Amino acid sequence: IIMEVFNGVGATLRIGDSGNLSRLVGTTDNNPAAVGEYSVSPQVVYASDTPIVLSINPGSGASQGKGLVIIEVQN
Repeated sequence: IIMEVFNGVGATLRIGDSGNLSRLVGTTDNNPAAVGEYSVSPQVVYASDTPIVLSINPGSGASQGKGLVIIEVQN
């Protein structure tokens, strides 16, 4: 959920793991320059505990940006 736009030029957001930083959410799955809700269903199954990595590039000259990530986990 982008609550306040990231106003830097070239801002990107992605979510993944150390092996693939875009495994769960790629940079084309959201638009940090637009307030809104973005939803993906990557159908990824991890065989063991795996740290999830949120990568934020606020963009050149950024002075604002705010969002919320909700991850639904199923057993």
